[in-house]
Amino acid sequence: MGNIKNKYGKLQKIIFTLAVTTFLSLQTGILGFSQSGEAQAKETVRVGMSWIPNVEYGGVWIAMEKGYFADEGLSIKHFPGGPNAPKPPVTLAAGKIDIGYGSWYSFLDAVSRGNDFVLIAATFAVSPLGILSLGDNPIRKPADIIGKKILAQGATERKAIEATLILNNLPNNWKAVPAGYSPEPLLNKQGDGYTAFGTNQ
Repeated sequence: MGNIKNKYGKLQKIIFTLAVTTFLSLQTGILGFSQSGEAQAKETVRVGMSWIPNVEYGGVWIAMEKGYFADEGLSIKHFPGGPNAPKPPVTLAAGKIDIGYGSWYSFLDAVSRGNDFVLIAATFAVSPLGILSLGDNPIRKPADIIGKKILAQGATERKAIEATLILNNLPNNWKAVPAGYSPEPLLNKQGDGYTAFGTNQ
């Protein structure tokens, strides 16, 4: 993420979010949009997603379908993410989007590099991140991670596992194995566990 250094200085605070809030949160004004209900010219909000447009962004699709954004004078233009798409913090720093999804780790990394981002909401009350394992070698509790090889996609997943072990007073004794976004390596037993989102894998 070395290329997300903000080249534009402090022109204004650019909104960054761990994830755009659900439509219920939008209705209660967590993003700071007007709740007056008065007719107003539609303003386009460019939203950068960190993954492909699937059920993970269900709140956005429902809000668009039911006209919640339109009621607030907003038109949403979304930019899908995915393994080959630019990361939202990068496109946000470049001024190509107004709101971006991302992980807590990418947010902190971007801010530490001088980007004037503001965290405004979270999609999930409880993170859907977890570890998939096979029935013949299950990982059911934090202690089961010890000594295991975990297929993990990136820094966010690795830091989440480390934090889980710390919070449970367990040693950081496990091996991270680089992985993509398909659990096939787990099925081929290239690792004992695979980090996954309950909304995806």
